[in-house]
Amino acid sequence: MNTHNCLTAVFDTSEHLDELIAAASKCLQKAVALPAKPFRVGSATLFPTEFNLKSGMGAGGITSIVVEVENQKTAYIIIDGNNMIPGLRETNS
Repeated sequence: MNTHNCLTAVFDTSEHLDELIAAASKCLQKAVALPAKPFRVGSATLFPTEFNLKSGMGAGGITSIVVEVENQKTAYIIIDGNNMIPGLRETNS
């Protein structure tokens, strides 16, 4: 967990860098072994005017990326939520 935007604890993510590199390498090896399929990708970003840095919305706003492969769509929603309430992630996991 990277809590670089949390107001309390600071974690040293470098101690887990080797694990992250190994996991990424394993994922890429599996992906390359799969058959190639046609796909479509779309994205959009929204900058809500009712939220600002003071209320916890980062400058990146809200971004959605949708990927479609063989009639299956997967959406990734990224919220730039700066300075989240400490403990929020833990209670909603």
